[in-house]
Amino acid sequence: KCLADKGIEKGSIVLPSSTAMGNIEVNNRVTSAFNAIVKGLKDAGKLDAFKVDAGPENTGIDTNPNDPVNGIVTLFESRGDVVGAFAGNNVFTPALAKAVAQTGLTGKICAYGFDLGPAQQDAMKSGDLTGALGQQPFLQGFWPVMQLYLEIDRGIAASNLDTRAQLVTKETVEDVGKRFEN
Repeated sequence: KCLADKGIEKGSIVLPSSTAMGNIEVNNRVTSAFNAIVKGLKDAGKLDAFKVDAGPENTGIDTNPNDPVNGIVTLFESRGDVVGAFAGNNVFTPALAKAVAQTGLTGKICAYGFDLGPAQQDAMKSGDLTGALGQQPFLQGFWPVMQLYLEIDRGIAASNLDTRAQLVTKETVEDVGKRFEN
C-alpha cells in the first residue's frame, strides 16, 4: 500500500539485519515480513518490478550490528534504487531511520521497523520511518510481572500471552505516548 500511495512502480526493497546475533525471533520476524511483502506485491501483480532482498535465507541482509547506520547507508548506496526497507528489531530500526535521513530519502521510500521506543516514535514524527510494529507495552511490562507474582506467591501457573502487534504510523504515533502517560 505504501509503495502505491507514493506512486512507486519499481525498485529494491531491503531487509537489513544481523543473523550473527542468533536471535531466532528476529530472524522469524524478518522472514515473515519478507513473505508478506512478496505476497502483497504478487497479489497486486507488481512482483516482477521489484527486487525484495532479505538475504540468502530470507532472515535479513547481513549488516554490521556494531555500526548499523553506516551498514544500512552502504546497503542503500550499493543498490541505488531502494524504495522500501524493513528492520526487525530495536538495533536496526533506529539505524534504518538514521540511514533514511542521512541519504536524503525521508518521505521518498517506505521504511518500516519494529518496536516503539523513543527513537522510533521520533523517527515516525519526522517522517524518517513510515511506520513501526509495536506490541502492547502493558502486556509486555506490567502483566508479566503480575504473572510472576502470582506464580511465586500463589502458585498459579503463568498464562501464555500473545501480545499481537499493532502498526503505528505518523498519524497514530501520538496515541502511543498517551498510553504511557496515563
